[in-house]
Amino acid sequence: MKKQLALLMLVLMSAAVRADELADGVAAWDRQDYASAFRIFSKLAPAGQPDAQLMLGEMYGFGEGVPENMERAEHWLRQAQARGNADAAASLATMQLRSKRKTEIAYYVSAYDGADVKYEKFGCVEPVFPEKSVLQPDIKALSATMKTWRACYDRFVANLDASLPPGKAIPPDLAKLMSVTELQQARSGMSKAYEAVAADAGARAKRLIAANDAWAEATRVYTVGMARKTEDDARQRQREIDDTTQRARAALDAQKAGR
Repeated sequence: MKKQLALLMLVLMSAAVRADELADGVAAWDRQDYASAFRIFSKLAPAGQPDAQLMLGEMYGFGEGVPENMERAEHWLRQAQARGNADAAASLATMQLRSKRKTEIAYYVSAYDGADVKYEKFGCVEPVFPEKSVLQPDIKALSATMKTWRACYDRFVANLDASLPPGKAIPPDLAKLMSVTELQQARSGMSKAYEAVAADAGARAKRLIAANDAWAEATRVYTVGMARKTEDDARQRQREIDDTTQRARAALDAQKAGR
């Protein structure tokens, strides 16, 4: 009886030790210390610990801390499923789906270029400004084109803002298939792409607004100058009329005086 109790205590103590080790492994995984997590799970999984088998299978499936290996992932996930782990079947299905969508995952991780938010996508028609405009129809038409461009540019900015924070644009069903490291890399790459898109569009907008301002000022100066010239011409013509009138009256007065 004493031997049986001793054996039972030994089994319970061994189970407690494995539980502590498993908790340590999960904690290491949570803090992305994958080397420590892999070492612990690799020890517990062959001993038949189903949770460790699940975690080890997912590490192989996601390539976290070890080279991605779908064959090893399926092996350990099936072992976990056979030992009654409730999450193993869903995890196995996730890994299999992940394998089918690797191209999409790779796009966001390493090839994303911001094509879905680029300025060119909106087809904004940029006005071409002459040095100045002298006719009112031309001024109104160019001003209207600039107003339309501003509205289009605002739509581009709103779309870019709606895509933030980086990673939001990743389809949710695809994000679930990505590892923590892949999501971090994708967000970092997308952030850089957004910055490049914003910088390029901002530089173009700055040049266009500067051209608009220069055109508007030159047109204003010309228009004001022409208005002043018109006023000066009108005053000069009035002076000439007044002078002619005065001379005519003087001649008429002289005729009357000669009679």
